[in-house]
Amino acid sequence: MFSVLKAFGVQNVLEPFLLQLLQPLGTAAAGKSSIINFVENIKGRILGAAGTAMLFYTVVTLVAKLKTH
Repeated sequence: MFSVLKAFGVQNVLEPFLLQLLQPLGTAAAGKSSIINFVENIKGRILGAAGTAMLFYTVVTLVAKLKTH
């Protein structure tokens, strides 16, 4: 969800909330910076293309199943 919202620029709003949410974990929350770095490195076009391809595949298989019934 966080990576999808990046396409809309919402990650800048959610980042402080995420850091505050994970703060009680202390040192166990060391992965929080790696999560944020991962989301910042995601390419929106690749994510969109993969989502579109999966949507197209789902529609095609659904129509094929409806035709057989």
